[in-house]
Amino acid sequence: MERTTFGLLFYIRRDKTNKKGEAPVFMRLTINGERADASIKRFIEPHAWNSAKGKANEKCR
Repeated sequence: MERTTFGLLFYIRRDKTNKKGEAPVFMRLTINGERADASIKRFIEPHAWNSAKGKANEKCR
């Protein structure tokens, strides 16, 4: 029986900011080493994103 691995990561694209200065949030899904990236159609200010945790800061909107 083969073992299946699964990973989910959220990140922002700082190089694709909109006119308001917000960056789009992307999701990376990895299953057995095969990656798929997709936008989740949400935007956030780059200073409000915690890259180490892969999520927005708790005190930011």
